[in-house]
Amino acid sequence: MKRNFVVTVKERDPGQPCFLVFEVSEDIGLGEKTIMLQMPEQTDFDDARTIALAINHGVEKVALIDA
Repeated sequence: MKRNFVVTVKERDPGQPCFLVFEVSEDIGLGEKTIMLQMPEQTDFDDARTIALAINHGVEKVALIDA
């Protein structure tokens, strides 16, 4: 199965924490919304990139489910 997303690192102004964004390649029910992961304040770009790479390599598919 091909991965249906890519996680990218986004930067804010200097001194502000990075965040991660899930960019999906198929309709999973988000509409115009996106999934964002807020990193803790002490997280720098390299730390955020390490997390993004781990998700991109370790997760096969992202989906919305009914709880």
